[in-house]
Amino acid sequence: MGVRLIGVPFNSSGTADGVARAPAALRRAGLAARLGAVDGGDLAVDGLVPERSARSGLLAERALVAMVARTRAAVGEAYQAGEFPLLLGGDCPVLLGGLAAARDRHGGVGLLMVDGHEDGYPPHRSPTGEAADCELYLALGLPSAGLPEELAALLPLLGPGQVRLLGPRDQEVIAAEGVASLRGTGPRYSDVEGVARG
Repeated sequence: MGVRLIGVPFNSSGTADGVARAPAALRRAGLAARLGAVDGGDLAVDGLVPERSARSGLLAERALVAMVARTRAAVGEAYQAGEFPLLLGGDCPVLLGGLAAARDRHGGVGLLMVDGHEDGYPPHRSPTGEAADCELYLALGLPSAGLPEELAALLPLLGPGQVRLLGPRDQEVIAAEGVASLRGTGPRYSDVEGVARG
């Protein structure tokens, strides 16, 4: 099975810089050649406007919805072609489109998330409004008022028992902001230090 690279130059801050440049940086580092992969190019990402929706609480909401739909379609096309899709992106919400396509193809899927943050804020409680603060919350389909219909219709993408988190260390910050940790919703946590000692 060949590997197809799919670039997603998305930044949930509503700008086209920073993490949106990750696909280009990975290509410059020679990732395609090292993997012997077919480069499927970058998906179009438009509508990046750093404005927060009063309804959903999400920044750059329309760009997020379009990115998830395009990522889902591109990953689905790779599966149809008998290829292994490898998403190149620097912003965590890219996983939403990938999870949707994997669920379409395989039914149930699981997620091992390696991150220093839970990314489990309800959108209205996110300090920034960036989907990068709340993509796991969204993927689990936890209560969130005012989501765009196209996004809400996809959720949930995962059940709590299908998630394993490795490395989140922001529990004190979350508690200080009065937001409930996802530790109580079912995802299993692992301590990076404990894994390293094991």
